[in-house]
Amino acid sequence: MELKEFAQLMWRGARFLALGLILGVMLGLAAAVIQAPDYEAVTRVLISRPRQQTSVDLLPLSEDQLVSTNALMVKTKPVLDDASYELGAKINPDNIVVTVIPNTLIIQIKVQDQDPKQAAAIANTLVKILIQQNDDIMASRFAASETALTGQIDQVQKQIDSLQSQYTQLNDASIQEQLKLVNQQTDLLKSSIASLEQDINNFPLTLSVADQAALAAKQAQLEQDRSLLNLYQQIQVNLTFTGQPGTGGATREIPSITNVQSNINLYQQIYLALQNSLEANRSDRTLNTPNILQIDPAVAPKAPVRPLPVLYVLFGGLVGFALAAGILLVMDHVNNPVKHARQAEEVLKLPVLADVSDTGRSKKGLLTIARPSSAEAEAFRALGAAIETGHGKTKPATLMIVNAAEGEARSSIAANLAVVYAQQGREVALVDGDIRHPHLHELFGRPNQAGLANMLDESQALPRVGDCIEEIDGLTLIPSGTAPDQTTRWMNAEKWSMVLSRLRSPMGLVIVDAASPETADAQTLASEVDAVLLVIRAAQTPTESAQSTLRRLQSSGATVLGAVLCHGRNVQSLRSQVSSWRNVSKHRKEEPSAANGLIDETSTPAS
Repeated sequence: MELKEFAQLMWRGARFLALGLILGVMLGLAAAVIQAPDYEAVTRVLISRPRQQTSVDLLPLSEDQLVSTNALMVKTKPVLDDASYELGAKINPDNIVVTVIPNTLIIQIKVQDQDPKQAAAIANTLVKILIQQNDDIMASRFAASETALTGQIDQVQKQIDSLQSQYTQLNDASIQEQLKLVNQQTDLLKSSIASLEQDINNFPLTLSVADQAALAAKQAQLEQDRSLLNLYQQIQVNLTFTGQPGTGGATREIPSITNVQSNINLYQQIYLALQNSLEANRSDRTLNTPNILQIDPAVAPKAPVRPLPVLYVLFGGLVGFALAAGILLVMDHVNNPVKHARQAEEVLKLPVLADVSDTGRSKKGLLTIARPSSAEAEAFRALGAAIETGHGKTKPATLMIVNAAEGEARSSIAANLAVVYAQQGREVALVDGDIRHPHLHELFGRPNQAGLANMLDESQALPRVGDCIEEIDGLTLIPSGTAPDQTTRWMNAEKWSMVLSRLRSPMGLVIVDAASPETADAQTLASEVDAVLLVIRAAQTPTESAQSTLRRLQSSGATVLGAVLCHGRNVQSLRSQVSSWRNVSKHRKEEPSAANGLIDETSTPAS
């Protein structure tokens, strides 16, 4: 479809597009009224880590990775469950949006809820739980080593207290007890050192970031255990020599106070080393815990974020307009209307004798009367010339105008064509052949009394049946007339032949405004006239309808001379035409010299 055809289609369907637009706007407005308001609370959190490097880095992440990790943690199940428990209400994760502000260490948390205060409370609680979760994670990572160091410190403290109590009174049982404890600690340290050395040797040559952190932790633990082992071995030596018998072998020597004091000093060194390890462990825990700071606490919003009436109305109108345009395109594709003369000639294999505009009417009446010098009136004169030359050497004496589909402008075309023939000096009889739905008498503002239905009575003369149009010399209007059983009777070939024979002799040309091509009257009349004109409304008459009408006429033995393609506005009500014609006729009776046309309102006659 070309752009021009698309624009014409949209212009023809302007009312339908306007209806779609209005319906869309109404639906958008209804959605804005019905939907419950949603409020959005916003908070911003700064995520950072200490700049000082630790000996054991349990989170080997860059700052960007740390920010992204915490942004994902906000909507994890543990955080949501703890926050829901604290607030006493279930939190819907779909109402939470967490984003990382580009090129910063800040994450933004948006929470939507129908209660503005609840939205702010959820946002602030999520930040609080996020901080607690980070602390708990780091505490669990360092809990095992801290517990072990604390146990060792308590044990060393007991040994120091025991040695100090023995400082004044030393006996063999206490020495043996101390030696037993030292041996146990020595064995534990040797086992731990052997396990650490094996673990270190098992590390691959190529280490990942996590493996590097784990290797550094094991090497630090190995150095600490070796140092403690040396101290325990010195205590072991002191206790062993303290409890040795004398040179004579008969008596035990008195324990050396110096050795006991030395053991106390060694235990104190072990105690200090363990304390230092414990403090280093706590320091590593603190340094590995991310710093989370809520820099912009959430507050209860005053205005809702949804619904947005203006946006809903605009979106609804756009959708309604787009749907209406889509329906027009689909209908145009399904109907496949005849859009231009070239297409009509291709699908019908008939010549297009003329293109008439605006169905031959103006505000002042028929264009051939009101504006005889206009291009539109010239199109009807060109149509008359094409009829004269397109029927061979013999000019048609009887001409039938028939619609290709419902809603065409055959009555207006028949009236204008009759006017231009009469203006050329010919005697023309314009017959309304649609007995069931007559229109010509309304178009010319004449009564529908004696007409076609009365011509079957040969006793009635033509002047009594016809109505001469005084404004146009030579033009006689023969309305349909009335019959009591006109809804069931139809004029067969014999009746039409009689009517046409009565009209041929006094009249030079008979133009019949035929009924619908689907009726028996139209099919019978088509076989009796000299030529038939098929009226097609551009971009409205479906191709299948035009082809079907043409086949029906040809099967009746009609001589279809060609097609008339009419362009213009849609058919409007005849009531305004009748009212306008009567006003003009009344004015003419008051001023006989005035000749202002037949009707004064722009409209197209119905078929």
